[in-house]
Amino acid sequence: MATGLPTVLIAGGIGITPVPAAVAATGGRKRARDVDADVLRRHLPQDLASYQFLLGGPPAMIESLHEELLEAGVPEARIRQELFAT
Repeated sequence: MATGLPTVLIAGGIGITPVPAAVAATGGRKRARDVDADVLRRHLPQDLASYQFLLGGPPAMIESLHEELLEAGVPEARIRQELFAT
């Protein structure tokens, strides 16, 4: 992941396990809601391509959001994902 860029952590299902510690360590904000590219555009002050994203959760959720971020112009190198399946 690139350094110096703001990072957006998005997690669902069992993928939320590491997120509270990461949010606390960075002093960030935590919000719970369904997330897609439109929600991100409404809540982030800059264009989505200005961020790096760390996604964790069920494959269907992560694959869908990953595709939406690419379509929104986020470079592949700025999207990291961890798939969690039961």
